[in-house]
Amino acid sequence: MHGPFGLAAYNGESVVRLMLALSGSVFVIALSHFLLRFDMRWLSYLGRHSIEIYLVHIIAASGIRIILQKYFGISDVGIQLVSGMIVGVGAPLLLAALAPRFGFSWLFVAPWRRPSLKAAH
Repeated sequence: MHGPFGLAAYNGESVVRLMLALSGSVFVIALSHFLLRFDMRWLSYLGRHSIEIYLVHIIAASGIRIILQKYFGISDVGIQLVSGMIVGVGAPLLLAALAPRFGFSWLFVAPWRRPSLKAAH
């Protein structure tokens, strides 16, 4: 066996999984280079706010699912998926835009990067 991946010469399944993972990584890198040719400011904006989306999307997406199901009786998977994706990305972006206006600019900043804590060290 070869470490945590279990890559032994007789273990073809592990090698296939490794090749699939590597080809997926190469595809994402190639796609990124291809997209540089186009004006993709919206995608760049999403990338700059990916931490906000990551941190808030579960609450927003599951919240809209609960609201749709409990209060409106909508249990259609398609409607829940689309609305969950829209709210799961839109709500974090809205929160990121509104946080500084209401004095919560620290909300998405690492504790060691906050100005008030830097002065204390």
